[in-house]
Amino acid sequence: MPKKKTFEQAMSRLDDITALLENGELPLDESIRLYEEAFKLMAFCRKELDNAEQKIRTITESGSGALQYQDFE
Repeated sequence: MPKKKTFEQAMSRLDDITALLENGELPLDESIRLYEEAFKLMAFCRKELDNAEQKIRTITESGSGALQYQDFE
């Protein structure tokens, strides 16, 4: 079973793909393949960021000194 990629791995691969595409020396078919890979990686990163945002909670202290958790907005 392949190991699940992390957000950091996806971002690193996106950086690599960007450098390759900016170089301008790849054949068209390879450029298109890399563009498609980058698009999938961007969708993965966007989903990971959305999931992280939902998990973030703001911790506040109530008047009685107890901690309260609020969903991140």
